[in-house]
Amino acid sequence: MATAYRQTGRPVYAPATKIYAPTRGSLAYAPGTAVPQPQPEPVQRPTRPQPAGAARTAAAPRFSNVRKAAIVFACLLVAAMFLMVLFRYEKISAQYATVNGLKSQIEETQLRLKALNVQLQCAVSIDDAREAAQNVGMTYPEASQFVPVAATGISAPESTE
Repeated sequence: MATAYRQTGRPVYAPATKIYAPTRGSLAYAPGTAVPQPQPEPVQRPTRPQPAGAARTAAAPRFSNVRKAAIVFACLLVAAMFLMVLFRYEKISAQYATVNGLKSQIEETQLRLKALNVQLQCAVSIDDAREAAQNVGMTYPEASQFVPVAATGISAPESTE
């Protein structure tokens, strides 16, 4: 800061601008006229002395053909590796989708199996049903109680009476 103060003659941390507050009589309120703006002083930079020889120009860096081919090959190799990673990522994502689908099917099958087990545990056994039918007087039908149905093509049993 002290060096900047010595070079410019004013403190660096203090603003160099002044606040302008126009009044009714100033040019800022006059229509059609512009307020003149102060022009900043051009900054002069120190110049280096040029050598007495020819003018100096910046030349573009030159690469040999081998170096150019190596750069192109490296770029192509990076692009190929990027595409390979992208392809593998797509394959892995597809496999994950398949696995998730199979997991959901397994869960659905397990839920269905649990529901069937509950139905099986709550179902009446055939022995219980036979016993309940005998208790109310139900028996197996006799041959004379069968009724033939014409659509089946079975003939009616002949009665012995």
